[in-house]
Amino acid sequence: MIFEGTPEYPFYTEAVERLEKIGAKKATELAASTPQANLRKLQEFVKTWKGCKGLEPVNKQVNTFGEQELTRLLGSKAPGPESLGKFVEKWSDYPVAETARKALSEKGEKELAALTSKGRKPSILKLKAFARRWAGTPAAEKAKSMASELAVAELERILKLRPSATLYVGFLKRWKGYAVFDKAAEKFDEKVRPLLDKIDTGKDADRALKLKTFARRWE
Repeated sequence: MIFEGTPEYPFYTEAVERLEKIGAKKATELAASTPQANLRKLQEFVKTWKGCKGLEPVNKQVNTFGEQELTRLLGSKAPGPESLGKFVEKWSDYPVAETARKALSEKGEKELAALTSKGRKPSILKLKAFARRWAGTPAAEKAKSMASELAVAELERILKLRPSATLYVGFLKRWKGYAVFDKAAEKFDEKVRPLLDKIDTGKDADRALKLKTFARRWE
């Protein structure tokens, strides 16, 4: 469509208004042709007239198709985050996507409750796997928080062992994206920083080579 850029002339606005009236009229006519209008035809219309005002009748019909698809999806056997996530992505421009997000959130909470029910303490690996699978939902954030709490305990055990810097690297790789990462990174910096002063000696050429190797190792 032509609704891009900044209008520089008065007749531009008038042309757009006339065009939008045509689009709105056609949208009303197409909506009135239901049930003859199919989803593909409706979507092609929306794509053609994208940016035009007055498409509500067609958008409402498209959303109805989405609601029907969501009903079938939720009626299937235990739809998981993958299928619901794809649905949200597919229908992101329509209100039905919000309904799907709510369903996704509720199912995530329900599965997390089952994972932690009856005083059970799921392993770090299970919590991390859950957070990955349900990414983007409140349940995933709760699982990440629970995993971080367990990771803090793990970090404290590691610190008591006077670990090497390499051991910190492994820990940081496992917990990237979690709250415990910053604390571990701070401890890691305390461990490695003194090494920088030790290797930064000698002539400039020797120092440059050592520093280059140091930087590559700890990139």
